[in-house]
Amino acid sequence: MVYSLLYIVAFFTLFNAFGLASFAEEGVVVSDSVVTSSVVELDMSHMDFFSKDLKSLETTLEVKNYVDSLDILEKVRDRIQFQQNRVMSSFFPLSLEGWSLKKKESIIDNELANTDYGVIFTQSYFNKQGHTIEINVVNAEELIRDYNDLFNNPGLVRGMGNTHIIDQKGYKTIETVFDDVKHYEQNIVLSNTVIMTLIAIGIDDVSILNNFIEFVDIEALDLYLN
Repeated sequence: MVYSLLYIVAFFTLFNAFGLASFAEEGVVVSDSVVTSSVVELDMSHMDFFSKDLKSLETTLEVKNYVDSLDILEKVRDRIQFQQNRVMSSFFPLSLEGWSLKKKESIIDNELANTDYGVIFTQSYFNKQGHTIEINVVNAEELIRDYNDLFNNPGLVRGMGNTHIIDQKGYKTIETVFDDVKHYEQNIVLSNTVIMTLIAIGIDDVSILNNFIEFVDIEALDLYLN
């Protein structure tokens, strides 16, 4: 279990170090309102992005042109990833007082996304003081099994120092607080395979992170993923 915990911490450190490939230029998106959504779009307009490529794929497959077929598949995959990020971002604040949202980023080209700890979605916020809140929705089945051991045996947590089991909007959560270095982390278990990790750096108190989470539509995210 300790090995798994260290592994996930190391993973996120590497993830931040390597960076992400973006669909847009680096920059900041700032809005005056808070926007979340519990409804996934029901119209079919998104298919406009795929129709031409899917027809081309059918043509290349018919003539057994597998080289071009693979290229088209990669393009379709990129479009699917982009559309998924667009839907998932609707479950998170567009902006909050004092916090700004960094531009959406894609993890398509990140090799770490192919590991057992595959990142499904990532998003970051920052304020004028340089504090940050980073969100990662991750496939982490092995880690969740370890967390379930803690949930079933809460006494084990007493020996883990700054780590606690809390309830976050009805979801079991592992919270780690390091006040001395202003590092606050919450790992919210959404299912047997998916976890949402929120890491805040520089803030004065974990209550600031809890206030931020109030504006995250966790239930809608859970329903979308499951």
